[in-house]
This record gives sequence, structure tokens and C-alpha cells, in this order.
Amino acid sequence: MTIKPLILKVAIPAVPFFQHFEYLTPEDLQNLKAGVRLEVPFGKTSKIGFLIATSFESNYPIEKLKPITRIIDEIPLL
Repeated sequence: MTIKPLILKVAIPAVPFFQHFEYLTPEDLQNLKAGVRLEVPFGKTSKIGFLIATSFESNYPIEKLKPITRIIDEIPLL
């Protein structure tokens, strides 16, 4: 039985798309709460986004997803 990774659904306010983006959770960070800010890779740069949801299902192949860079807040801001 394979364990599915936890997928983070992240909203990035500085990006003019009306969608969320999906990232992988590092194995040691499985208990993140919606509303925390995260730094995530975005193209050739990094962006700050808000965690809006977690899921074990992705709209994309898992091998295409990148892990988050870091957690900015331990306590949700939203």
C-alpha cells in the first residue's frame, strides 16, 4: 500500500489567475492549517501565498508538483 502525499492548495494574491496552485508538503509538516502564509516556488522565482486547503488528491500528476519552500507563519492569518 502506497501512502499518498498531502497536497497543499495555495492561493497566490500577486498572480492574476483565478485559481489555486498545488504543492507538496514536506514529510515533517503534515499538520498545516488553512490561512498560514507559505513561500512557494513559482516559475523561476518565489511567491508568497496562503494555504487554502489540503487534500490527498491532485488535479496534476504528483511528480509534477514541487514542495513548498518554507512556512512563514505558524498561526493562520486568515
